[in-house]
Amino acid sequence: MSLGVHLLIDADDCTAALDEAGVERALVCLVERLALTAVAPPQIRAQADGVVGIVLISESHISIHTRGRAVHADVFSCRAFDEDLAVRTLREVFRFERCAVQRVERGAS
Repeated sequence: MSLGVHLLIDADDCTAALDEAGVERALVCLVERLALTAVAPPQIRAQADGVVGIVLISESHISIHTRGRAVHADVFSCRAFDEDLAVRTLREVFRFERCAVQRVERGAS
């Protein structure tokens, strides 16, 4: 029995500003567009080498890390969600051409 899908998205050619506002916008958009349930507002922190943000959802979590022109995001949910829409949303916010996507079925044996 599956616990849920963990989607990992890595893009290294972003042309949008990878700042706190962009990370927050991406987290809020993902929650809204994927019809997930935030249990608290996103937490965003600027660090010396980028920005990190996370939003806890009742289904699990969404996190984003930036470094240079790269974005590393993961969406983990125990409820099914539109994986293509998650990638499109990140592409829209961070404006990248190419990305690597890994889909992990958690709890599958």
